[in-house]
Amino acid sequence: MITVGIHFGHDSSLSIVKDEEIILSVEEERFTRIKTYRGFPFGGLEYAKKQFNIELKDANKIIIAGTNILEELTLAELKKRFGDSDSKLMRKLTGFITKDTLEDKENYFYKKMKSFGVDKSKIVFVDHHLLHTASAYFQSPFDDALIVTSDGKGDSTSSAIYTYENNKFIKHIDISALSSLGQMYSAVTMYLGFKAGRHEGKITGLAAYGDEHKLSPFLMKLFTFDEEKGIYKSKFEEEVLIKSIDEIFTNFNHNIIKKNNISKMNNSIAKQYETIFALYLKYFDTVFKNEKKEDIAAAVQYILEKIIIEFISFWIKKLDKKYICLAGGVFSNVKLNQRILNIAGVENIFVQPAMGDSGLSLGGALLAYSELENKNIRKAIYSVYKGPSFSSNEIEIKLKNTNLKYRKYDNLYEQSKEVAKLIKENNLVGIFNGRMEFGPRALGARTVMISPVDKTINDTANKRFNRTEFMPFAPVVLDKYAKDYFVGYKEEHLASEFMTITYDVINSKAKEIEAVVHVDNTARPQVIKKEKNLLYYMIIEEFYKLTGVPIVVNTSFNAHEEPILHNIDNAINALNNDIIDYLCIENFIVRK
Repeated sequence: MITVGIHFGHDSSLSIVKDEEIILSVEEERFTRIKTYRGFPFGGLEYAKKQFNIELKDANKIIIAGTNILEELTLAELKKRFGDSDSKLMRKLTGFITKDTLEDKENYFYKKMKSFGVDKSKIVFVDHHLLHTASAYFQSPFDDALIVTSDGKGDSTSSAIYTYENNKFIKHIDISALSSLGQMYSAVTMYLGFKAGRHEGKITGLAAYGDEHKLSPFLMKLFTFDEEKGIYKSKFEEEVLIKSIDEIFTNFNHNIIKKNNISKMNNSIAKQYETIFALYLKYFDTVFKNEKKEDIAAAVQYILEKIIIEFISFWIKKLDKKYICLAGGVFSNVKLNQRILNIAGVENIFVQPAMGDSGLSLGGALLAYSELENKNIRKAIYSVYKGPSFSSNEIEIKLKNTNLKYRKYDNLYEQSKEVAKLIKENNLVGIFNGRMEFGPRALGARTVMISPVDKTINDTANKRFNRTEFMPFAPVVLDKYAKDYFVGYKEEHLASEFMTITYDVINSKAKEIEAVVHVDNTARPQVIKKEKNLLYYMIIEEFYKLTGVPIVVNTSFNAHEEPILHNIDNAINALNNDIIDYLCIENFIVRK
């Protein structure tokens, strides 16, 4: 049996489950080379046909992420996401002449799916947060868990609490999109001059440099927590429901959030959501003017942690749970996840590695399979390496057509020993090995490895990558030594394998690995096991033999504002453009 999950909003993706195994999960941005790409996953479908001889028409069930997606998109935008877009002028003219109907959009969508040979009866649109829930639970190691989702918004919701009982997900509560903590965090991101929806991680890093108490009272005023119902609410939710857009935009304008743009939106929730974004910016102009960026970042991080901790603490007590599954973009916040693990009564947490919206397709494919089989298909995640790979033969053909120098290795030990030596010599070594990772983190398949000993390597490497970061690079550590470096680490902490949580660094070890320790003495490790990625593990093992340090810096293999690289040409270009010094690509080591 084959089931498919498709997400064609931002961070579009495709996932396929066959005979209970995830055979493919891939973000479309890797093919298009457009960060956070929005569109139908044609690249993923083409790869599925080429590699697995699977097409959409072969699926027993297809889940599309989002019950409201057709309602929220204009017909012109829907066509654009299928590659059928008209010119900008035509889209504007069409908007003035006709009004899209839901029927028009449904007819267009099902006609496109029919062109793939897919009957309408096989397609189901499923709630955004239910798919986040399925992605987290079905890959967790916990049979009985509290499942928490939180993001900007999805299908009118920003957070939800679920459990899994009798082969079904049970929703206990949800929080309106109009009270979104993810939206508040994104508004701060924009206010501080970064890109909302993309650079929130910079705010997390910046927060460690600020005073979390100085400005947090101004943000705390915006939210209330109901201790009897276990829900939180933004004061802006009520304001946007009772005031007109004209009232809200009095004496306010912003180069991105504009009244006219919001007025044209054809969906009330989307209109209200964007209006609240404007209200945040308006409020920040009042209370944060002339304040330090670090203190503003620290305030929003503090408030996010405080409210989410209250929210989760209430529900673990009410439902008597010790294990927590997390998904949704809010849980890309590694500092927040550390706080959640430390909640009294919590034994362990699992964060879906593709916690953002790319993970919706995975949730869809897994949920579809579970529903067709009417059984719990939960299986603790073994690997995130679910994307495309390339053969040694394909790579050699490409290398022969370049002026690059390379050596082919028949012995994994010799290759890993050479890579470790290059890293020790402070070279930046790009790793292109096996199937690509699914999710936002590079975890050893499309990774750059650097020595962790010299703290200045952060500035040097960021300059090479053309990145601006406030948080240091992440360490990858051999599993048998993780407890020697990170306070409270336990082998059963599956979240640590996917760089989804920070730990305090043991004081006596911090100097040894300065390049990966943040100003607050935390690090966000990837704990690697030998059976998960042999070459990656062996490189670090050889580095340990050379240096006595069982840790190497791991950062994503991409330049600033580019997706993680996907194919052989991307890797060769990175070497030619001096982003890296050496390229370890399958059983080759390549240099200029």
